[in-house]
Amino acid sequence: MVAANNANAVVNGARRDPGFFWRSVLGSDPYDKQLEIVEALRDHRRVAVVGCNGSGKDWMSGRIMLWWQSVNYPAITIVVGPTHRQVSDIVWKEARSAFEEARFPVGGKFMKTARWELNDRHYALGISTDNNMNLQGFHSPNLLVIITEAHNVAQDHIEAVKRLNPTRMLLTGNAFASAGEFYEAFHSGGELYKTVEISAYDTPNVKTGEDLIPGVINLQQIEERRREWGEESALYIASVLGRFPENLEDA
Repeated sequence: MVAANNANAVVNGARRDPGFFWRSVLGSDPYDKQLEIVEALRDHRRVAVVGCNGSGKDWMSGRIMLWWQSVNYPAITIVVGPTHRQVSDIVWKEARSAFEEARFPVGGKFMKTARWELNDRHYALGISTDNNMNLQGFHSPNLLVIITEAHNVAQDHIEAVKRLNPTRMLLTGNAFASAGEFYEAFHSGGELYKTVEISAYDTPNVKTGEDLIPGVINLQQIEERRREWGEESALYIASVLGRFPENLEDA
């Protein structure tokens, strides 16, 4: 009974304080904007995250999957993306890496495909499909759907996700859109979403001037893009500043 009570206390603590889960279980330290994403998801049904290229959105998404499955039971996480590569080779790779490097066992089993499961009521699944009918039939009292590269996911797929009535829905992407669910989350549909915006200037490598996190954008890359594209170009505004450009057709 004491062990069970201790386990429940740890789970409840990780649910209330996601940073505790990252530090104590996964043994990693997200930077403030990454932590803002999971805290927003803890408190809001729908969260949309727009960020510059190389801001660690996929790194965080893979680990959010492990957090959700660890603090809820039974639970299902569905990761949806526009391509197999984005789901399996990027987000799922991050989740598998975090699972294998965790300080304490997270439980369950990672399959060779984009699937992690504990049992048939508690699992995570990655899907890339050209048919929105494949996004039906997933039901759980704790259903999380992560839509990666949401700016490039068809609206009928997002509508199919919404028909699942997910407990939480997380959209992440870049600012290369001028219409659709992801774009509207930051504009006229903003009252339905808690939004998080990440500029290159919010990332640790740029704020400190040191390459603290491999793969995250740095000052040298910003300067190269500024020279190549110009600060007023749509490419620079979207991929460096993480803002939706008005002149997107020029990108």
